[in-house]
Parts: sequence; structure tokens; C-alpha cells
Amino acid sequence: MINLTESIENRLGKNDTIWSCQNFSLRNGLKNSDLVKRTGIIVLLGLAYGCFADITGISVPCPVRYLTGILCPGCGITTLFLSVAHGDLQSAKQANAFIFYTLPLLIVFCYYGVIASHSRVSFLVNRFLMPLYLVALLAFGIYRNI
Repeated sequence: MINLTESIENRLGKNDTIWSCQNFSLRNGLKNSDLVKRTGIIVLLGLAYGCFADITGISVPCPVRYLTGILCPGCGITTLFLSVAHGDLQSAKQANAFIFYTLPLLIVFCYYGVIASHSRVSFLVNRFLMPLYLVALLAFGIYRNI
């Protein structure tokens, strides 16, 4: 198996290797930095929405449930997070049991998808585990409406 340094040496020559490796890591660092910033902004917006929903009691209704009357796989996520924030794990589990039990797995998926996006584990997560997770989520959505 050829590592990155050997590959760059073969393409550019040994004199340019250090510079090329530095550029490579800087480019990936900037990309990961942007992704981390965007993820942070999304998390902050989610926290602001959660605080707003908790204080006012007003939240965005699920459009699938509103239009069709069926529970989508994501129905209850706002209630789940608000219940967890208040320490009421029983209500959180009732709101959306699938997300409740798989939340640690989602956090790991987000870590490898955003922060460690260049690792081998990221490839495994993106190619195999995340699609499998989405199939299981859709199966949960069907099961909860039967």
C-alpha cells in the first residue's frame, strides 16, 4: 500500500515532497475548518430554535404529518431534544424511540462525516453505515404507522 508521501514523491520528485505535503494538509485543514464552522452554526441555530420552542411553546409542525396525518421517521425530534434537555428521558423515548436509541451513533457519524472526513473510518461510515442507518430509519417510519 502506497502512502501519501510516496505517492507525492513519485509524481513530483523528492525535492518537492515536503512542500506538497504541507499544502495538502493545509488545504484539508481549511476544508475541515469550514465544515466545523458550518456545523457549529447549525448546532447554534438548533439550540436557539430549541430555546424558542421551550420558552414560547411554539414549534414548527412536521409537514408530512400536517399534510398526510402519518408520522414521518423524524416526527418528535423537537420533543425528544426538549425532553432530554429537561431530563425527562421517558418522554424523549416516547417522542421518537429510534432517534433516542441511535443518537450516540448519529454523533459518531457526524464526527466522521465532518471533522474526520479524510479518515478510512469516514469512508466506511459514508459508504455503508449511513445508508444502512437511513434504511433502518425509513423502516422505523413505516413500523410506527402500522
